[in-house]
Amino acid sequence: MRGWPRRAVETPDTIDAMAEHAADFVVALGLSQIDLLGFSIGGYIAQTVTIRHPELIRRLILVGTGPRAGEPPQDPKYAEYGGLTDPKTGQAPLEAFLYLFFRPSEESQSAGKKFWARRHARKEDVDVSTSAQTMAAQRAAITEWRQTRGDRFAELKAITQPTLVVNAKASLNRGPAETDPRMALRSLHLGCANFDVDSARHFERGSV
Repeated sequence: MRGWPRRAVETPDTIDAMAEHAADFVVALGLSQIDLLGFSIGGYIAQTVTIRHPELIRRLILVGTGPRAGEPPQDPKYAEYGGLTDPKTGQAPLEAFLYLFFRPSEESQSAGKKFWARRHARKEDVDVSTSAQTMAAQRAAITEWRQTRGDRFAELKAITQPTLVVNAKASLNRGPAETDPRMALRSLHLGCANFDVDSARHFERGSV
């Protein structure tokens, strides 16, 4: 994605702009249609690409994400731990990582610690940290995504592609049932299938 983690260009600060860059990338590759998977903020982008450029998307998978104008996470510790990310390095402490991405069970916490170890095993050619500009742009984009645009969830009606929604049962990224992305999609889109996973809160590689 443009500007992530550190590039010579800046990261856009709206989901709409991010989606346009994603669509431009698909077109630049010479692809006429794709199956699109979006995780977390990437799920916001995937929904927007599908709505704005439906001809490009054959099938859609949304993982650990939510609809526009969905309720923010209800857990009071979400903001506390989310705010522990170092603005200079883009790194968060292990305690915050385990709370935000893994359930409190012994099995899930163990899986989280193993993933953390793998994630930090590389000592050479390490990916650069996310820039302060990118983190600020992501926060601005997420804030804007929380705002209603017209009738709430009306945009979802434009998604007619077969769609799979995958979320952790205990996801901190999901609001109450009436604004759960699964419920919103289920009520507006007959082609939607839903799948819950026990061991993760908010999906991360290696968490399940």
